Amino acid sequence: MVSAAVALREDNPVAKPAVLLSRTEVLARYRHLREISKRHHSAALEFLSKDAVMSQARRLGLTQGKTLILEAWTT
Repeated sequence: MVSAAVALREDNPVAKPAVLLSRTEVLARYRHLREISKRHHSAALEFLSKDAVMSQARRLGLTQGKTLILEAWTT
């Protein structure tokens, strides 16, 4: 159903071949989809317990004690 709704929109950048999209259009679409992705992932995190997140972070080596480390700076 979503594809039918998208097909009806005249300003649908998906309908254009990639070679016709300008850099500005590509960036605008990327930023729009990135914002949707961030909202989606933030909402999904609300369904996970802190213990579950920390447990998986430990498995990935992303913790120091009880602190979640998302980025490490090396000097």
